[in-house]
Amino acid sequence: MMRESITGTGGPALLRNKDYVEVAVLVVFPKGSPFKGGLPGVKIVPRDPSARVQEISSGLFDNSFYTVFKKAQTYGLYVTTRFSGRTLGNLGSFYVEPQGPQQRKHVFEYVAAPDYVELAGLIVFPKGNPFPGAIPALKIVPRDPSTDQEGDIRAHTELNRDNSFHTELKKGQTYDLYVTTSWGDRTLGNLGSFYVEPQGPLQRKHVFEYVSAPAGSDRPESKGESPRPKPPREWTPR
Repeated sequence: MMRESITGTGGPALLRNKDYVEVAVLVVFPKGSPFKGGLPGVKIVPRDPSARVQEISSGLFDNSFYTVFKKAQTYGLYVTTRFSGRTLGNLGSFYVEPQGPQQRKHVFEYVAAPDYVELAGLIVFPKGNPFPGAIPALKIVPRDPSTDQEGDIRAHTELNRDNSFHTELKKGQTYDLYVTTSWGDRTLGNLGSFYVEPQGPLQRKHVFEYVSAPAGSDRPESKGESPRPKPPREWTPR
């Protein structure tokens, strides 16, 4: 395990406080791990609303980490996506006994959340990249408006320099993807649609081909021009 993972609500400073204990956590998967390369992230939520929530997103490659808990408190642990913090699974709850050693260890069993998957996407340009470097912005729109309660979802999804991105999508739903201006006020191109199969791993990857918007058209999606992307190619998301 990597001791550098002790961040939480105060890290090593809390270890000098006798009200806290250090816990070495190991996550196991009774049905097999759906994640490649370790857990994407972990959120630790105290039952006591006055306590601070811990979010851990590093040092998880072997599905283990160190953190600190306050004695006589109960915590709920969740596996989350690396970027938006959406819950992918449940690790159950943990009560910190007041009596006992300052350094402890505990094994948590992963139970998958049923609704969402994490998608690693890569944008390619069959006719050449018309943008200097990365595309300005990516817009992802669910066909079912009730799918995402966050409104016009992820209009400014974070993009890597190689035009790859990560996002979270709901199983059984179809999404349309567009390249827009940095402000999201004009559509520049179309990436097709993506259907999230209900069955399959929680982490997936897909290649999207860019099609420029027709001349004089700011919103190709409004004209029903949403070609489906070709079958995904193999690539290694960052």
